[in-house]
Amino acid sequence: MLTRMTFLLALVVSVVLSATGGAQTRIVNLNSFTFVDTVSGTSTTNITLGMSIQWTLITGSPHTVTSTSPGGTGVIFNATIDPSTPTFTFTPPFPGQFTYICSPHVSFGMTGTINVAIPLLYPGS
Repeated sequence: MLTRMTFLLALVVSVVLSATGGAQTRIVNLNSFTFVDTVSGTSTTNITLGMSIQWTLITGSPHTVTSTSPGGTGVIFNATIDPSTPTFTFTPPFPGQFTYICSPHVSFGMTGTINVAIPLLYPGS
């Protein structure tokens, strides 16, 4: 019974990963006082479950990437990005919306949003 369940679980994971093209990473650049998703060109990143986000320091002073409280779950990620650590990668653990800020620069409007959707299991679904 366990072997059959293991097989079914592996099959579902395989289908989900093939539908999303495998694990993918979306890049968000930190330019001065803004977060800029390289696909949308805005501070909003739209991905599917299983994908990752990588924040990359392009210009400016040190920043943080700090999640705000989605649904009362508390801080999920909090990283400092500076010349010695110019990137940070996060893979959302569940679908939904994640908002984040740069703690020292939130008063400048340095905020972002990640929208995580459940991947389609097959084209057209």
